Amino acid sequence: MHEIKRIAFLGIGGVGGYYGGKLASCYAHSTEMEIIFIARNENEKAIREKGLLLRTASGEEYIHPKLISHDPVEIGTIDLLICSVKAYNLEESLQQIQSCISPDTIILPLLNGVNNRTRIHALLPWVNCWQGCAYIVSRLIQPGIVHETGQWNQLLFGDENVSGEIIQKVESIFTKAGINAKGIKQITPVLWTKFIFLSPIATMTTLLNAPIGAVLNEEQQKNNLFRLIQEIASIANAQGIGLPVTIVADTLNKIESLPFETYSSMHFDHYRGKKTEIDSLTGQVCKLGKSMGIPTPAHDEALALLKGS
Repeated sequence: MHEIKRIAFLGIGGVGGYYGGKLASCYAHSTEMEIIFIARNENEKAIREKGLLLRTASGEEYIHPKLISHDPVEIGTIDLLICSVKAYNLEESLQQIQSCISPDTIILPLLNGVNNRTRIHALLPWVNCWQGCAYIVSRLIQPGIVHETGQWNQLLFGDENVSGEIIQKVESIFTKAGINAKGIKQITPVLWTKFIFLSPIATMTTLLNAPIGAVLNEEQQKNNLFRLIQEIASIANAQGIGLPVTIVADTLNKIESLPFETYSSMHFDHYRGKKTEIDSLTGQVCKLGKSMGIPTPAHDEALALLKGS
């Protein structure tokens, strides 16, 4: 079985900073495990000078990875590469460190969207790419500082085409660091379960510039949210993803359980004038629907309004 001794995090934001920080803290004095942060610019500078400040409900900790760099020569070959860059930066970020990726490297993308493995294989067709999703509320609030809030924190990952043994090995690496992680061979339905939950929230909170509680309190907007969920379910069902027959009602119930003031990261990026993941969330549904001949009028209308705003 392939040894996993060098783990690199590509993208030290809210997700990569939290999971990378937890692993770097746990394995700081390990002679068997090396945790690497791949970062650039102000974030790299801040972590290099002071370490990564990780703030959680249990306190604050300055964490120093074994290596922080964006130089492929300095980084070297990686055993497990965890990608947590924004979806629109995926290809460019991987190309910059392509020489660090060998045929034995496992790539685990923790990005929003359901087509990340397809995109990675289009760039690196020979690579061993898993799938994963993170349920976490964590943000890079300034260079070198990651703040994790909320009690809902779970990392799910796996691959249908590899042995359960290697999946369990990676799971144990995470859980030893205090991460609520679960390795699952049949990961695709898990990925879609998150997508059908996250994408409508991102679309509606961004479109209306309002928290999810306000969306749910307005009958017409709640109906639009319901239509978005239904359209994603139709596409998933047509692809034979294997979601539960109750997925639409289950997803709406989950959304209704969120705090009133819940926004999405896409909302924050949009209203700060930053690049957003509109194409990998709202737009991806439109694209899939069109390719499969499945109407997505709610997404089409939302995407047009979002692109025009």
